[in-house]
Amino acid sequence: MVDDVEFQRLVQRFEQVSAHAAVWQSELQTALVQCRDFHCTIDNLHDWLSRIDVELKGVEPIDVFASQSELGKKLSHLKVLPLLLLSFCFISRAH
Repeated sequence: MVDDVEFQRLVQRFEQVSAHAAVWQSELQTALVQCRDFHCTIDNLHDWLSRIDVELKGVEPIDVFASQSELGKKLSHLKVLPLLLLSFCFISRAH
């Protein structure tokens, strides 16, 4: 049989373990949310890079002997890329 002193010691130990478990659960929950945010950011970055890749493939290779009109079209496509970069940076910071 457990006497009152031993019982109180066990109750106190249980409360300490429970408090530690609650802190640990909170830390794990925070890590899980951060992990989800990280994966969301990575997914967005992957999508953005895929769009950039499509844009680049649309202008490559650049034939220096192409007409001025064709070179102008490719130049216009290339000028859009910095805007896409800025748009990704703006979107990723908003989230």
